[in-house]
Amino acid sequence: MALHVYSKDVNDNYVLHSEDGAQTKPIITVHHGRDGTTQEIELYVRADDEGSYSNIQITATTSGADDIGWGDSRGTTGWGVKLMVDAGITPTETDWAALEYGNTIDITDITSSSDVRTFWYRLESPRNISVQMKQNISLQLLYTVSGPAPIVVT
Repeated sequence: MALHVYSKDVNDNYVLHSEDGAQTKPIITVHHGRDGTTQEIELYVRADDEGSYSNIQITATTSGADDIGWGDSRGTTGWGVKLMVDAGITPTETDWAALEYGNTIDITDITSSSDVRTFWYRLESPRNISVQMKQNISLQLLYTVSGPAPIVVT
């Protein structure tokens, strides 16, 4: 029983990014190093079974240098990450500005494998950076497993 993070490909098929607590297929963003850029990706949380999941939280984490940022400031390296629960529309700059860097989001309970919860991931890069592969930012997915969904007989 587990929850996983997905994106969608150009054909609207789900693409698995996490498995057994590891990012098996990294989320890839491309940034313009001279001007600094922002990438926003719509992501999904789904169950791989009929279990019930509650207390679902997603947080960006980093290994090494602070590439996430906290509060109103980007990280010490100039990178910043924000997360947002989907509200049914693409977030605006005003929506993003209201959030702090390094925030944690709470996802509504998932009670069946057909439940899909949508959230947004925003990664901001600094100006004047050299070409690099940034591999030290991850999404941490925490949740409580409540067991299989009850069978209702009518």
